[in-house]
Amino acid sequence: MTKLQLDSEKQEIYVALDLHGEQSPIELTIHYRLPSSTQVEIAEVWSSREWVATLVNEMVPAKGRQIPVPAWVTAALSKIIR
Repeated sequence: MTKLQLDSEKQEIYVALDLHGEQSPIELTIHYRLPSSTQVEIAEVWSSREWVATLVNEMVPAKGRQIPVPAWVTAALSKIIR
């Protein structure tokens, strides 16, 4: 991972990955929702590699996009993001 940006106002995460064997970095923009303080839901993914975005946006069911957030992460983030 060469770059990570979190924009809590836009509810967006940007990641650049420099993977072995790839000619250029893979860029991901992940739009998320927070349905509760213990859940993160991936709303939509954009990628510089079309197949990655297609895999997540069309192939992974909505229920599979909900990720439980451990209590220690919620506590740590509450101290950083207000």
